[in-house]
Amino acid sequence: MRWVLVCSVLFVVACSDDNKHAGAIVDMGRVDDVRSDVLTNDASSSDASTQPDLSLPDPGECAAKFSEGLALGLDPSGESGQFYSASGFDGANIWVVYNRPESAEVRDEAIFVVRLGCDGEVLTAPTQISPAGADARNYSPTMASRNGRTYVVWVHQPNGGNEKQLLYVGFRADGSRLVSEPIDITPAIGDEPLSETIWQPDLAAGDDGATLVAEVLGTETQVVLERFAPDGTVLQTFLANEEKGVDQKSPSVGVDRDNITWVVWTRYRAADPNTNTVEEPDSPAYVSYEGSSTVPREGAPVVFPAAGDQIPLTTVSPLAGPNGEMFIAYHYVAPRQSLLAVRQLGVEGNVSTGAGTPANLNFRPSVVSSDGGGAVAWYRYTTSPLKNSVVLQAFAVGNNRLELGPETVVLPTYDAMPPYGPGLVALENDDYFVTYTQGATAPQTRVFGRFVRATRP
Repeated sequence: MRWVLVCSVLFVVACSDDNKHAGAIVDMGRVDDVRSDVLTNDASSSDASTQPDLSLPDPGECAAKFSEGLALGLDPSGESGQFYSASGFDGANIWVVYNRPESAEVRDEAIFVVRLGCDGEVLTAPTQISPAGADARNYSPTMASRNGRTYVVWVHQPNGGNEKQLLYVGFRADGSRLVSEPIDITPAIGDEPLSETIWQPDLAAGDDGATLVAEVLGTETQVVLERFAPDGTVLQTFLANEEKGVDQKSPSVGVDRDNITWVVWTRYRAADPNTNTVEEPDSPAYVSYEGSSTVPREGAPVVFPAAGDQIPLTTVSPLAGPNGEMFIAYHYVAPRQSLLAVRQLGVEGNVSTGAGTPANLNFRPSVVSSDGGGAVAWYRYTTSPLKNSVVLQAFAVGNNRLELGPETVVLPTYDAMPPYGPGLVALENDDYFVTYTQGATAPQTRVFGRFVRATRP
């Protein structure tokens, strides 16, 4: 089941009363000293484009500048209809990617990025990175940051056909590009690009490049995994774990500090009376790979027991925290309720917890790792899926379970727009940056972000 929803919302961003930025909404489109042309190409060679940014700040500098409670309208002067926000933290800057119409004259969606400091200062104004004026749609952007590099991938689909490409652009921490123009990194098995069947990309950053996962549609939906270098050179492409007669949907990927790649998805097998195969309901599954290996360390997918009637979304933390933990989050649907589950990966036993309350319907979670645990952010509603609040909850690793801290309500009014859930990035300590979409109607939606300091359990 996919959440394809349209809602009516208001432009309301509430901030904590005890913060100096309480109630503030910053119009990033009116910052006079921001140059939108900073994202010009200065990658003079392939060798130069792969060099990491070594000028990152010392640990703690982001926390010292952190603007707790500050709410930002990320692109208030740009065209409305802004969706699909995702974010990354490269060690110095917060990056946000989203899509919106290029202009009033070109209504097809384009991809834009914004770069912020930890104090909310606009370092790079909203800047289009998808091909300008193209007769095509650009959507489903995903982003990952690490060690001074930021990677952005999105779906590019020319109008009038089903053929799609996955395009890539990368950046250094100073805002300069790793590549001069968008590079086609559409996965291919053998000589055949998976152009008409690629869907739902997700991205994670490693020390020397990035890893992409996406759905491959066919007789059964499978997960394809691709590794590529900072200059866009594709290094490996392979199926995560091929299973005949089994659908693998909603993939997500993370790369931990030991260069282990973790891939999660929702696994489903339909009943087949011809072979006496019983239905295997939606269940979260994962595999992991060490280094450049294409063979799962587990041999076969690890499948958690099914919960509820459906699991429309499964996601993994894109990067491990200082203690190395990786987490999976998903929401499961049961009669008249939708709840969340979070589990630690690679740990024996039932290290899990529920988040969200039965009085609300909770969905579209994002999860990140931080020091000694992590946090999950999601949309929730009470009476209508068309009107959602935004919630964040930190958790810590305890004795054979994850201990939940108190909920932090990022957006208390029910004004957030589905179907694309909140973006979430861990900064330092207990500090996070959350993005979400608001608007009176779907064509009027805009992306907002808020700096949130969570309370640990």
